[in-house]
Amino acid sequence: MLRLRLALPSVFLALLGACHPAQVPKPRPAAPTAAPAPAPPVFFRFISARASTDLSCPAASVKVRVLHEQTWAATGCGQQATYNCFCTRSVARECRDGVCSLGLVAPSP
Repeated sequence: MLRLRLALPSVFLALLGACHPAQVPKPRPAAPTAAPAPAPPVFFRFISARASTDLSCPAASVKVRVLHEQTWAATGCGQQATYNCFCTRSVARECRDGVCSLGLVAPSP
């Protein structure tokens, strides 16, 4: 009986110590999310050149951006054109050549 009486306070103190705020592990910060894959420059160069003609706008005024993996938008001179692009040749998972088709030309929002 005496052993049980001595064991209970030590178990109680051990449990109490485990819950002490100084001993509670701090939460780890969230792992950084992976950055999106960079857009293939082959499409950027192609669309920059083609949008200038499609929008009847100087090349310096055309801005190109990615809307989705294979959909791009070019804006300039109050208009917007969309392009659907597909990689036709890649080396080490990097697109080296592709094909883009004009989707729609409309006034810029």
